Amino acid sequence: MSWKKLNHKTVPGNKDLNLTTWKFSPVSGDKHGVISLERIRDKASTKAKSTLLYLPGTWGNSTLIDYRENYEFRIYLARNQVDIFSLDYRTHSADIQDQDNLSFMADWTYGVFLEDIKKSVDFIKKITKTDKIFIAGMSRGGTLAYYYACRNWFSDLAGLIILDGSLWWDYFSFDHKITLKEALDSFRIQAAFQEETASREQLMNVGRYSINLNFTKQLIQQAIDNPNAPSPVEGPKNLAEYMAERIHNSRGPCWGSKGIANLFEGYNNIEILLAWLLSKDPYWPIVQIAESISLHSQGIGSSEITYANQINEVDVPVIAFFSQWYYSLDEKLKATKYIGSRDVTTQILNNWGHADILFGEYAHKKVFKPMCRWLKEKV
Repeated sequence: MSWKKLNHKTVPGNKDLNLTTWKFSPVSGDKHGVISLERIRDKASTKAKSTLLYLPGTWGNSTLIDYRENYEFRIYLARNQVDIFSLDYRTHSADIQDQDNLSFMADWTYGVFLEDIKKSVDFIKKITKTDKIFIAGMSRGGTLAYYYACRNWFSDLAGLIILDGSLWWDYFSFDHKITLKEALDSFRIQAAFQEETASREQLMNVGRYSINLNFTKQLIQQAIDNPNAPSPVEGPKNLAEYMAERIHNSRGPCWGSKGIANLFEGYNNIEILLAWLLSKDPYWPIVQIAESISLHSQGIGSSEITYANQINEVDVPVIAFFSQWYYSLDEKLKATKYIGSRDVTTQILNNWGHADILFGEYAHKKVFKPMCRWLKEKV
């Protein structure tokens, strides 16, 4: 099956920008394997200076959270002669949003997603007549960007942009090397303690792994529509403040307070954060999380999880933006040390949380503009 154009329209609130969407089904007749690409391009631009593919993070997709360039790096880059594409993983397919049986996701490994990315890159190169493109990855999208570079840097890539991504994610502490099966079993054990108390909308993975915030989509939508509604608990003055406190103080398997966003010190705002949470897809393949845990325990050179084994051969320019509060800064920095390229720029954003990099109050100045300058330098 080939790529099929779905629509072509103006980006809302941006009459100078076009948005085009294509869909592709990797396996003929597989309704669960659909991926799509969304392209944002300046209408007046006859030839972009660079071409970039954006890989969202876990549960992420191509949805524009905001239409203002100060809060959406894709809008900003499109206005600065970057032809920018965003990938909707197969987790975004409408056919899986309300499924009760998610067993078809069991084999959606990083390798399967890397094949989807390869199809996307080949299509982008074809329609833009570009030999090599840049890839930007947010969070787990950064992990996929690293792994894709290990396989295809020489043929496909002009550079990497890492937005708070890591080569792996160590969610639980293991003092020994563990196999993929052992990692999967550890999640099933974790899940057994959650199933009785978590509602279906709170279960964010096929492996029954909760995001910890326990916000239903209905509650998020209510806070967007009526932020001054009463808080469900005593203390916060309204529903929006309740949500802000929960997000700011949230603790998860790889973050603590301020890890998701540093709201109360002015690095983000609750309106955009709620829109971001509402846009997220409900499920993610647990096998990828298990692969990360197993790879972290086994290290580069693993004979079982091989995605990162060629990281020291990757020789393309890299710029990485890392928050202080999400995951281990030392772990995120490891990839920039392992990678073969000597053209590596690292920006450590002190007191920032994860989402502050993507659409925070200072992201335009500290992330979007440096990213744009870097792209112009590397073309």
